[in-house]
Amino acid sequence: MTYISLSDCNLYGEKLKLCLEIIDKYPELVRAAKKAIADNFPGNETVRYYFECHFDLLDDEDLLEIFGVKTFAEFDIQKAIEKLGCPDLLFGIEDGEIHFSADYMISKEYSDGILCVKMDERLNVTGFSQES
Repeated sequence: MTYISLSDCNLYGEKLKLCLEIIDKYPELVRAAKKAIADNFPGNETVRYYFECHFDLLDDEDLLEIFGVKTFAEFDIQKAIEKLGCPDLLFGIEDGEIHFSADYMISKEYSDGILCVKMDERLNVTGFSQES
């Protein structure tokens, strides 16, 4: 199940149509977000820590189920990305520009941590954040 949040829709005006167009590009958006996660994993502290922190919080059995490994040293970002489910979409508007994030969870059962891939209206990745 994918959740889509368009808070304060009355502020969007004509930009609401753009949000719907972005939703129509969901498969393209997912590919861009997953590619950005893979590309930024080695050097982006937020992306790397999102995955790494689970190895401190979860037991070996849960880690094996989620990642297929017990230690972060064995972790493979490509395999982890393949297992990520469909992201939720969170839209907002600031200074007349649409901003949104594709929000991923490694497991709704074992973790409430969210990796947010922030994007602009052209599906360019603008940053990452981690939330609970």
